Amino acid sequence: MKTELRSGTIVTTAWCALALAFPWSNAFMSIAIGVLALAALSGWFSPRRKPSSGPLHPCILLTGWALIALVAYSAISSAWSASPSMAINDARIKLPLFVGGMALLLSRKMGGVSFASSRVILKCAIVSASAAILAIIGLDLIEGAPFGGRASSRFISHIRFGLWWALLLPWVAAALPRVWLWVGVVAALATWTWTESLNGIIMGYATAAWWGPALWGSSGGPSMMDWPNTKQVGQRLCLLGLVAALISAGLWRALPTDYPDSSVLMEFSPSGERYVHVKERRVQENGNFVWVNIAWGELAHAWRGRHSEPFDSVQGRLIRFLASKGLTKDREGVAALSAEEVEAIASGIASEVEWKQVGWTRRWNRICFNWGNSMDGKAHGDSSILARMTYQSVAWRAIAEGSWRTLIFGAGTGSNQAVLSGSYDRFVPDWPEAERKRPHNQYFSLVLGMGIVGLLLWLLTLSMGRVSIQAWPGLLLLMLSCLVEDTLETQAGVTLAVWAVVFPAFTLHAWGRTKQP
Repeated sequence: MKTELRSGTIVTTAWCALALAFPWSNAFMSIAIGVLALAALSGWFSPRRKPSSGPLHPCILLTGWALIALVAYSAISSAWSASPSMAINDARIKLPLFVGGMALLLSRKMGGVSFASSRVILKCAIVSASAAILAIIGLDLIEGAPFGGRASSRFISHIRFGLWWALLLPWVAAALPRVWLWVGVVAALATWTWTESLNGIIMGYATAAWWGPALWGSSGGPSMMDWPNTKQVGQRLCLLGLVAALISAGLWRALPTDYPDSSVLMEFSPSGERYVHVKERRVQENGNFVWVNIAWGELAHAWRGRHSEPFDSVQGRLIRFLASKGLTKDREGVAALSAEEVEAIASGIASEVEWKQVGWTRRWNRICFNWGNSMDGKAHGDSSILARMTYQSVAWRAIAEGSWRTLIFGAGTGSNQAVLSGSYDRFVPDWPEAERKRPHNQYFSLVLGMGIVGLLLWLLTLSMGRVSIQAWPGLLLLMLSCLVEDTLETQAGVTLAVWAVVFPAFTLHAWGRTKQP
């Protein structure tokens, strides 16, 4: 009995450590995963459970072995990879999945997490994540503009941090009093807004089918988790999908598609120089066309009078910055800039919105700017959303070009970079070298490295959904995020997956019901 209690205590400690560590650093996550591995080993050496406890659910066994096999296969693929060391490194990154699989297989002997312990774990997660976003905002404000955005990934990736909140909220709604849910939602919105985590807010919106109604209705009870049933979740997801479609249609219509109107363009600057208007360019900055009202001679001369930075090195961002303020690109426009704005342009700032604004105002402005560039045939790797189309297209063509053997067994996880590099050279040779990134689609990455075998091993984790409806929001989040991110290629991503897939198995008896018919 004492051994079982010790094992259960180690399990709770491991999940608390993971909840506290996730928002702060990969090193802390590794330590927490190490504690979970220790708990699994403790369960391995503990006395056998009584037969009355029953065998593990077949789907838990299947998921556990699938996670272990996935990591093992990644390591084994070093035998045929172009770079065996990269394959071993890939297996190292995915090692938390191995620990998670081992924990699932030994979960019956390790002991579950009680309802009271679940509450402690979730409170640790909320406190830690809230402290992390407060620290991020505070440090950003101390350092000064520009604020937030991708530069705010001080501890872990802003993408993973945003997904962490989307994963936590359904659990908080089910287990904790409403005040904790409100704290979590406010902190999550702050995270998604300040760090501009588009994936985070989309996944948070999707998991709102579980946590949204609890903001006003009943939340976690005093002795049992309160989880919506299958019918309720289905109805809510349909409603959320309809609202999302309407919002998407509105945003689509708001994207810039028009060309500059020749009838309103001026012919000469106030000083008499003829304006240059590039009328075939649709790109806008802060709602203003970028490539109109340009007096090149005045612009160059005025800039040289304001700053020592060569005009040739700043002209692109100077024009964009003037457009963001609604100024003409001439002597008068440059004269209207403050000394602080001139220094900002010289230091690399290309837009007043990018410099001074924060959150979704800035992100929407960037989306519109990149969209306009794309419409003009000027797409580039800095466009976070549109560039993914190129990444995934290159990966898809690399898969299509491969032999049937590589399709089934993969080219080896140490060959992904080489295979993608060749595909970039063949299909988009002009794409900048520095922007030739991974597919940003985990399914494509798995097929490239481990073939259909690796993809099927990962998809087998969906079987956890047959064990417990509490696993559904995490599995939904994982499967959707894998469409637009290489979720399993980073320490934070695989740790997130461990929580989403493994944690529900340890809390099954905390709510006392499995999937409903």
